[in-house]
Amino acid sequence: MILILLLFLLVASTFTLAKAVLSYTTPIFFIGVRMVVAGIVLLSYLRLRRPHLITWNRSHSWLLAQVVLLHIYGAYVLEFIGLQYVSSAKTSLLFNLMPFMSAVLSWYAFGERLAHKQWAALVLGFCGFIPLLMATSSAEQAAGGFLFFSWPELAIILSVFCSAQGWIVMRQLVKGYGYSPIMVNGFGMLAGGALALVTSFIFEGAPQIMAKPDAAYIPLDTYLAPLVHHSALGMFILYMLLLILIANVIYYNLYGYLLKKHSATLLAFAGFTTPLFAALYGWLLLGETISPWFGVSFALVFGALYLFTRATRPAI
Repeated sequence: MILILLLFLLVASTFTLAKAVLSYTTPIFFIGVRMVVAGIVLLSYLRLRRPHLITWNRSHSWLLAQVVLLHIYGAYVLEFIGLQYVSSAKTSLLFNLMPFMSAVLSWYAFGERLAHKQWAALVLGFCGFIPLLMATSSAEQAAGGFLFFSWPELAIILSVFCSAQGWIVMRQLVKGYGYSPIMVNGFGMLAGGALALVTSFIFEGAPQIMAKPDAAYIPLDTYLAPLVHHSALGMFILYMLLLILIANVIYYNLYGYLLKKHSATLLAFAGFTTPLFAALYGWLLLGETISPWFGVSFALVFGALYLFTRATRPAI
């Protein structure tokens, strides 16, 4: 159980680190650099240790394109664009739309049956996010929106949709066609990152690493800046390496290890601690405040996820 909590403590920290790095650079440029580096690392590992896994069938090119465009490019670029305005805790909770969106997409794409109780849980889950979406920060309000959605919220919700569809495609490639997940992720990250760099050059201009005075440091900067002698470039690299280490290396391997010892249901529920950890990190390390609506949405979505999971086993 300690390893499970450690896993989601680490996952929550990625939202905090992502929020922090955006004060040093532009979002799409950062995604481009991070994904290219991560893709090179994964593919280099396969090339050195398991070169036979680097293989591809041209008939599956459309599936690979979806991994690049949705699983990597769309999911991460949209998330980081929204994260400029939305708190790390709120972003983390919005990502708990994932199991509900995945269920609907699987029902549509594969005809997977959903029981009446599962549909009821889906409706409750989607409704549970309404209080969270109603509570917008001043930064979100300044960015504008549509109905009761702010544009940053819509960007993150669309990011969750891209990620959910991306994981469905990943499942097809890995389970259906026997591809190595490291190979698919590595290629997707490398190509998606390259596409993000092109997008950054077009819309964000020349790459920039922005310095800031010590007075503008958030608490997390204060802890880490001495390690790189208060260099803006050093902070950019440090945050990027931490995100790659935690999200692309430790999380992937530790989650796979835990799946061998525990049920997917247990891990799904344990994963719901992520927004709570993210809220704690945001308060301690980013100076964020937490809206009371966060707790209301958290309780409603947790109840919906519980009902959905309880109804899943009889329906299969």
